Amino acid sequence: MSGRRTQTSDSTAHITDLLLKMSDEISRNGMPRGSSVKVIKKACKHIRTLHGEIDSLSDRIAELVASANIGRREAEIIRNLLQQ
Repeated sequence: MSGRRTQTSDSTAHITDLLLKMSDEISRNGMPRGSSVKVIKKACKHIRTLHGEIDSLSDRIAELVASANIGRREAEIIRNLLQQ
């Protein structure tokens, strides 16, 4: 699924941007560096966990759609809904 790879790449870039903004915000608010690093690492770990769950669910949905007796039109509708 090359579309999913592109979305993952876009998602990773977006997450990196958000983490940099969060780091700047934490620094501006005077949080000690050690604490800010801990917060960012925890956020990264949580994001990675969520990405893994999303990938697993995406694969499972793809399996279910492939095994279901549905037509092309229905499959396209499901794909569009999932990409929103």
